[in-house]
Amino acid sequence: MSQAGLAKGNVVGSYVVTVRVLSPLPTGYRMGTIFQNRGHRIAITVASAPGPFRVTAVTADQEPAITVGGMHSFTATTTGSPEAGSYAWRFIRSSTPWDTTTVVSNTKSVTYAVWDGSYSLSVRVVPSGGTAFERYVNVCTASGASVMAPGDDENVVAGCGGGGGGEPL
Repeated sequence: MSQAGLAKGNVVGSYVVTVRVLSPLPTGYRMGTIFQNRGHRIAITVASAPGPFRVTAVTADQEPAITVGGMHSFTATTTGSPEAGSYAWRFIRSSTPWDTTTVVSNTKSVTYAVWDGSYSLSVRVVPSGGTAFERYVNVCTASGASVMAPGDDENVVAGCGGGGGGEPL
């Protein structure tokens, strides 16, 4: 119990708290005397905390792989609270890793211009006050040289699979 009279629970469950007046009360305060001697019992429940805010998945508007170049939307799935105020999205093509695009959005979705080609697209989203999440999306819009997706043993063009499932960072 704090000086301000606030109790903080850290174990989930139901409890009974007894409240007592600790300082002496003026004579004639019958209720005060009762509270001072035996106290007042109050039932409380400590609920589970919502947990930290984090991104649990990123999906593209074309799954499991992007097969048509152009504007595509990407959406973050989140859990916990409080909701983020903004999201920093970072896109890196495996074919040009030095060319990074960062977009800041106030929503869980963002639109990004996906170039034609055969490469793996790294999509990373960092919510303000939350945990980052990154996944790889295979882009297979044209034939070309073999491009290996990070963590995959097959060619992006040949397999045009779904890329990596992603993970919190």
